[in-house]
Amino acid sequence: MRQYTAQSEISNRLFKTPFETNLDQKNRWVVLRDKLPWDEMVKPLYGKMSDKGRRTIDLRYVLGALIIQSMENLTDEATISSIQENI
Repeated sequence: MRQYTAQSEISNRLFKTPFETNLDQKNRWVVLRDKLPWDEMVKPLYGKMSDKGRRTIDLRYVLGALIIQSMENLTDEATISSIQENI
C-alpha cells in the first residue's frame, strides 16, 4: 500500500524528538526541505507503486534519505547510521 505525506500536511513537528522540540529553521535540512518540490518529486515514483500488499515507508522519508546519502556522499550503511544518530 502506497504512503506519502503531502507537502501541505507537513509541519516542523513531523520529526518529533523525545523532548518534543521544534526543528531549528536555520538547520540546513529544514532549509532544503522547504525549497524542494516534494509533491512533484514523488509523482513519478508514486504512480509506479501498488495499492496492494503491505504499507510502504512514506516516500518523503525514502527521498530524504537518498538526498542525504547523495549530499553527504555516504554508503547505505553510513546513511542509516547518520539518520539514526541525528534525528
